[in-house]
Amino acid sequence: MTRMIPTGLIYTDVEVMLRLRGFDDVAFADLQLMESAALAAFAEVAD
Repeated sequence: MTRMIPTGLIYTDVEVMLRLRGFDDVAFADLQLMESAALAAFAEVAD
């Protein structure tokens, strides 16, 4: 049986922290890209 484990970023929290630290929308998009790659790697290992 496969169990689901919640993963990924909480975008509302990430956006607030990035803006407070002076990052722009490009940094947010880059972070989403890194998250996507990480989740794909996790899924590959889980198989």
